[in-house]
Amino acid sequence: MPAPMTRLRDEHKNVEKLLKILENQSTNAAGDGRPDYDLMEDIAEYFLAYPDAIHHPFENMIYDKLAQRRPDQARDLGDLVAEHTRIADATRSLANTLRLINQDGAVTQQEFLTIMQDFIAGQRAHMQKEEAVFFPAAEQALTAEDWNAIDTRFKSHTDPVFGDNLEERFVTLRNRIFSWNDDS
Repeated sequence: MPAPMTRLRDEHKNVEKLLKILENQSTNAAGDGRPDYDLMEDIAEYFLAYPDAIHHPFENMIYDKLAQRRPDQARDLGDLVAEHTRIADATRSLANTLRLINQDGAVTQQEFLTIMQDFIAGQRAHMQKEEAVFFPAAEQALTAEDWNAIDTRFKSHTDPVFGDNLEERFVTLRNRIFSWNDDS
C-alpha cells in the first residue's frame, strides 16, 4: 500500500476516535449528564486545523490525479472537492456553535444536538465512501511516480494532535483523547 494511503487510513482512524468522543459528549447533552463543551470545542478546532486544512487538500491532490488517470472513476465518485468544502463548512458551523455555548450564547439544546449529529453522520458517511470507493480506485489507478510526488509534497505536514510534533494549543486535547475511554 502506498505510504500516503496508509497515512490517510490512519488519519481516518484518529477522526473516528474523535467522533466517538463527540458522540459520547452529545449523548451527555441529550441526557442528564453535563457535556464537556470545552473538549468538544477543542476537537472542532482540531478538525479546522488539520482534517479540513491538510488532510482534505491531500485527498484532493489524489482525487485530481485519479481524475487524470481514470476520469470515469473520478466522475463516479462525484465532486469530492466540493464535498470537502461542505465538510469544512459543517466544521466551522460546529466550532461556532460550541464557541457560542462556551460564551453563554443562546443555543438551544436541540440546535446543538442537530448540528452535532449532522456533523458526526456527515463525517462518517464521507469516510466510509472514501474507504470503500475512493481509496481503492486511487490505489489501482495512480502510479508509483504519482504517489511519490504526493508523498513528497505532504511529508512535512504532521498531525498537530496525533503526530510526533504536538502543537502547544492541542496539548490538553491530546491528553484528554489518550485518557478518554468509552465509559467516560
